[in-house]
Amino acid sequence: MIEKPNLTFSRPLVPFKKRITKIVCHHPAHPSWSIQDIHKYHRDKLGWAGIGYNYFITKDGRIQQGRGRHVGAHVSGHNSNTIGVCFQGDFNKQKMTDAQVKAGAKLIANLLRNEGLQISDVIGHRDLANTACPGKNFRMDDLKQAILTELNSKAVTSVDKPSEWAKSSWEKATKAGIVDGKNPREPLTREQFTVILDRLGLIK
Repeated sequence: MIEKPNLTFSRPLVPFKKRITKIVCHHPAHPSWSIQDIHKYHRDKLGWAGIGYNYFITKDGRIQQGRGRHVGAHVSGHNSNTIGVCFQGDFNKQKMTDAQVKAGAKLIANLLRNEGLQISDVIGHRDLANTACPGKNFRMDDLKQAILTELNSKAVTSVDKPSEWAKSSWEKATKAGIVDGKNPREPLTREQFTVILDRLGLIK
């Protein structure tokens, strides 16, 4: 369950318009800052609308919403097509808790399913910028393994529904008779591809 703290932004947030391509992991580089502390710092000290991260994972494993499904301010040049997940703590000096790994895996696995992304699309801030974030002690390998476990546990049911980013197009294609409306996330075979081309009138 995602908690929604009472955060007041200084100006309206902008909904995502581009397809999400990466989930970016962060730490605030502070041992104890809460989502409210970060929100106040980003808004009042940096002059941003408010907290730059889309989601926040507390040390005791609570998932909290920052900007949610709105463009963040967490990695310069990549905010319009990435989702930033911040884990409470300073992982240059501290270690992530097991509760954070478990909660982060649940959240990110769900984001990957909804956005049609792969485990390789989960990265650290340092992969996109000259920074140490999310810190040398960030448990990326453990987090990714936990994410894979979450994904595999729901793999049977996930193929029955299209990803959020593809839902509208899938429904249109089904209505038009281009696809049969079944198993939207399964791989497309070459023979299925030729049938689609034929239905579109592209094979003469």
